[in-house]
Amino acid sequence: MPTLQEKTLAVRRQHVLDAATTVFAQKGFRGATIRDIALAAGVSDGTIYNLFDNKSALLHGILAGAEPLAPAVDPDSPPSLSDMLRARWTVIGPDNLAMLRVVLSEALIDPDFRDLYRQTLLAPAIDQLVMPLTAHATQADPNNPALYDARIMTALFMGLIMLRLLGDETIEQGGDALLDRLTSFVEHGLALPATGGTAS
Repeated sequence: MPTLQEKTLAVRRQHVLDAATTVFAQKGFRGATIRDIALAAGVSDGTIYNLFDNKSALLHGILAGAEPLAPAVDPDSPPSLSDMLRARWTVIGPDNLAMLRVVLSEALIDPDFRDLYRQTLLAPAIDQLVMPLTAHATQADPNNPALYDARIMTALFMGLIMLRLLGDETIEQGGDALLDRLTSFVEHGLALPATGGTAS
């Protein structure tokens, strides 16, 4: 059982990480300073350095403490794809959006951090989709198309998240209508009208 001192330290660390997430989201990782984070947290620079070695350690702490983007599922009774997508969309609230704004911008330019992001958030989210997609497969395939399908679905989902991060009001206000359309698209594909034209 953690001691009172350990609990206090954990609360202080989380407070600093929350402030760092806010500052990084506003100024970018490279534009933010330890002083900015200390001011936002209401602590001294020294307090931050007592808890974290440097700004990169703060970023790693944010990622390590991030809520999973894929809520846990029972492997013996996985939810439907529709339920899984709805659960994932629901978990992307304001806190996770702020975290993703920070993490994705740095993952695009820092190879080491990109690997950590893939291992910590992305790979588990993809792997969790493979099982229900494999169950939906119509025939056995040694190449397991579910491995590709899980990545296509993740890319679609991440694209919607990027639109939210960029302030797309239609996505932000879509609610159940957006989720209904998303699950319909995933389960049935995009119904396009037949193109006209005459045979010559």
